[in-house]
Amino acid sequence: MIIGITGGIGSGKSVIAQQLRKMGYEVYDTDSQAKRLVVEDAHVREQITALFGEEVYKDGVYQTALVAQKVFADKSLLAQLNAIVHPAVKADIGNWVSEPSDSPKGDPTSDSEAIRQHSDLLFIECAILFQAGFDVLCDKVVAVTAPEDIRLERVIARDHS
Repeated sequence: MIIGITGGIGSGKSVIAQQLRKMGYEVYDTDSQAKRLVVEDAHVREQITALFGEEVYKDGVYQTALVAQKVFADKSLLAQLNAIVHPAVKADIGNWVSEPSDSPKGDPTSDSEAIRQHSDLLFIECAILFQAGFDVLCDKVVAVTAPEDIRLERVIARDHS
């Protein structure tokens, strides 16, 4: 069973994901995996370069600030970027679900085969689960919520630490 974990910024998704990992469950973090794919996936890199130009990978390093500046100035660019990254992440989730993890063997809390034999539970952490269309990969979805003032405090504390 695949369970999606979603919610707004500062709601507590990552804390729940950390606790699940401590309990031995696998959690696919869409944010970190999207960042990995933008750098490592050749097809994604080609498409992003075609969209933004060669300067987007200066010396092989993805220029996040440059991309952010461009997509905030032109929402159609954001939609085009999402149309590149979201399908790549969706495909990567499919690969992740169907293959054993890269975790060291012999550690029953990290070995995906051991986890799947005992629980058959996998989790996907994603703030934009529905917007990105990843909800179709999930059997269940958990929405994490918190009052706005608490969420704001958490984000400020996180970003200033």
